[in-house]
Amino acid sequence: MNVRNVVKVMNFHSLLRVNKAKQTANKYQMMEEQLIDMIDVIMNNKNLVLDKKVIKPDENAPELFIYLGSDYGFCSNFNTRVNEQIKKDEGVSVLIGRKLYGKDALLKLGCEEFRADMSKVQSLVTNGIFRREFKKVTIVYNHYENTTNIHLRRKQIYPVVTEKKRKYRDDFVIEGNIERLLQNMIVDYICYEIMLADIFSSAGENLMRQNATKESLDRLDEIEERKRTALLKAEREKEFAKVIDSFAKLQYEDGDKS
Repeated sequence: MNVRNVVKVMNFHSLLRVNKAKQTANKYQMMEEQLIDMIDVIMNNKNLVLDKKVIKPDENAPELFIYLGSDYGFCSNFNTRVNEQIKKDEGVSVLIGRKLYGKDALLKLGCEEFRADMSKVQSLVTNGIFRREFKKVTIVYNHYENTTNIHLRRKQIYPVVTEKKRKYRDDFVIEGNIERLLQNMIVDYICYEIMLADIFSSAGENLMRQNATKESLDRLDEIEERKRTALLKAEREKEFAKVIDSFAKLQYEDGDKS
């Protein structure tokens, strides 16, 4: 098996995954923006009378941290940064990534397991919000900004903070339980934020992997160049030895003739 070809394939697939992550992130960001707009309209419209106790978190409850890492351990300090943050934070946690370690974990999943079925995380978040079990929900992950910037990010996603300042004068006709609708929308928003974090984390992981494989290819080039240089040197020395032998033979033959 040609090691260079294997590394090239790994490098290529990592680059493809980064591009795919960008496209998926754009799709989820559109949904996230729509949800936050709808939540904002409901929470800040003076025409709607909400039971604030239903949506207000219990300040005596613990904070939930959702950490996202990697299932693999060869991506530089990708998991190390998250694990160091886990040691600093105080609260309960959800760990997504087999290389993450921490106490008080309510749930631990591998990345592939989470991506195949996020119902366990969604159920934990849903119950936690409905029962007011968490005062805050914060996600911690390696955020892919661009090809030169991957940094550890901590983002509070609950309580939901709406930054738009608008005056709401429109009236509403509401059927059903508005508080429960709002709770469901908040849970959906949180889940989209977690999925977005996973996508950016995956992009960062694959960029690091792509950089690592590129460095490996560069090292292979250096090794092959050294081999070629050594081979050329050996061939030159061999040719030089032949010349010396030929010269010595001619000298010997000329000595015999004289």
